Amino acid sequence: MAKKKSKPFAHTKRTFRNVADILRFAKPHWRGFVLTYALMALSSIASSGRIIIMYPIFTRIIPATAEETGGMTGKIQKALESQGWLKDRMDGVTDALNTQTQHLVPDSWLDPDFPGDRDRYATLFTVFFMFVLAAAILAFTSYAVGMVATRTALRVLMDVRESLCRSLLDQPVAFYDQGTRGDVIQRMLGDVEAYSAGINLVLRDVSKGFLHVTITMGIMVMVSWKLALICCLGIPFLFPIRKMALKTLKRAHKRQEESAKRAELVMQILSGIRTVKAFHTEKRRVAEFRRADEKVTRRALKAQAAKSQAAALTDLVNNSLAILLACGGGWLLMQGKLGISIGELALFLGLTLNLYQPIKRLIRQYNNLQDSMASIERTTEYLNLEPGYPDAPDATAFPGLRDSIRFDRLDFEYIQGQPVLQDVSFEIPIGHTVALVGPSGGGKSTLCDLLLRFHEPKSGEILVDGKPLRSFTRESFLQKTAVVTQTPFLFHTSIRENIKQGKLDATDEEIMDAARAAQMHDYIISQPQGYEGYVGEGGVRLSGGQRQRITIARALVRNPEILILDEATASLDTESEKAVQAALERLQEGRTTLVVAHRLSTVRHADQILVLDGGRIVEQGTHEGLIAQRGIYSKLVELQDLSPATAPDTDTP
Repeated sequence: MAKKKSKPFAHTKRTFRNVADILRFAKPHWRGFVLTYALMALSSIASSGRIIIMYPIFTRIIPATAEETGGMTGKIQKALESQGWLKDRMDGVTDALNTQTQHLVPDSWLDPDFPGDRDRYATLFTVFFMFVLAAAILAFTSYAVGMVATRTALRVLMDVRESLCRSLLDQPVAFYDQGTRGDVIQRMLGDVEAYSAGINLVLRDVSKGFLHVTITMGIMVMVSWKLALICCLGIPFLFPIRKMALKTLKRAHKRQEESAKRAELVMQILSGIRTVKAFHTEKRRVAEFRRADEKVTRRALKAQAAKSQAAALTDLVNNSLAILLACGGGWLLMQGKLGISIGELALFLGLTLNLYQPIKRLIRQYNNLQDSMASIERTTEYLNLEPGYPDAPDATAFPGLRDSIRFDRLDFEYIQGQPVLQDVSFEIPIGHTVALVGPSGGGKSTLCDLLLRFHEPKSGEILVDGKPLRSFTRESFLQKTAVVTQTPFLFHTSIRENIKQGKLDATDEEIMDAARAAQMHDYIISQPQGYEGYVGEGGVRLSGGQRQRITIARALVRNPEILILDEATASLDTESEKAVQAALERLQEGRTTLVVAHRLSTVRHADQILVLDGGRIVEQGTHEGLIAQRGIYSKLVELQDLSPATAPDTDTP
């Protein structure tokens, strides 16, 4: 199969598109960049100015006439005596400055046989002071560029991180179910750091190098366009360098992909550290990590190889052009065909040497930019994600439940062709409790997720007071909703802050009341730090039952109108379950509640119980009515009455 050829300028367009993505974040900080570029231009002028300042040494101090050189004749004399356009201009500036420095020349330095000695010595002082001034300007601008550009770039990066965080949090739960945490973490941390390098390269390093090269080349063309044409011999070498840059970009992409896999492996090891320890698989996990790390290293070496090839080629071209200019320019000068003086030739060569390091850095920075482009593209991909299930343009704030919540003929599937819910319809009147029970995989938790708008149904609709749920803004609806999930999750902060997640402006009294209702207050105050005590990563310092009761307190402090309890008491021991269940029943009074439960003892008093099996409602009614039907619910009750699951948990409060 023939290899598909890429379009000639596709890579260039891709680079400009990536740079444009960076610039859209730079726009609010344009003042900082304008100042940076102005300082860069001044720095470049000062750098080239150091070379130009040396020119009077060749024209006013070093002998430049046939008499002073022993009577040279022919083409060499003609070359030495030739005058370029620069001499008249520099002589005018030097004469004006020498009037200020002549008084610094002591008479003891002067030779009576050379009347021009005072002017020559004054020229030395003039060149010295001007060079010091140029060096001072160069030092100041280097410092100022570093500070201003870094400060501005860091502020741009803060905006990028904020936008990336917002973009990721705007994604639906399905986004995280389908992807890997390692890839998200790699893009959020590793790729963003490379994005930072890209910002500095685009907005400082590459720009500074480009300005320096452009300004210096402009001066070189003014000195001698013929010699400048010799420099153009290096242009054809830009094409292989460009290909190497494209190779760097491709290899960097593969390196970042392998880095994401490595991050995912680390996440799995740390998340399952207890399992790793329990089954003594440390050596196997280390070997897996080593293999993943080796893949990243190989990709990194390949990317570096492409960058090193470009750097080596740049060195070869620069050194070749330098000797070509020196020898070719000298030959043209001796033949009298150059049209400039020997001083201007020396000036041109000095400017060429002044370009060597900037061009080398510019090529290296361009390759580094391609290396960063992989991360820029990966970060931009997440930055440009469309929000998952956005609010409708005409969505309004949810005023509160007035009548009922109705699930109307809902169908849903996570994987196409594999339905999870099929034609599910039921209603929760305001202030009522509806319980969802049934075998695992029946779609109970999915119904809760749909109500929270974690997902959108394939067909059908959820109606709130007769209006589609999507007609209300998601934020306003969730403000009047609280949820306790099957798996308790706590943030690595204090108990107080974890409870306050339910209501950020909750008072201390409200927090303690919620903890009392969740049967946690006595335990909390018995600890040395009380409510300020940290729970550890994921709540590791607490038992499973304690973690669940804090999440219940988090829901209680919210004082919601709509309550979702997805296996809310599953982690509690029997004694605590009874106490918390009583608190939940008090909380449910006058509130609309959707309960998912496997422990059927917790839903006996629900206004309506729905039995789901295979994504369909197969039974519905009260506890007593369903037992009388002698169907699935009745069998589940019998099984739980006989199951050891009804024995008290060993988890202590």
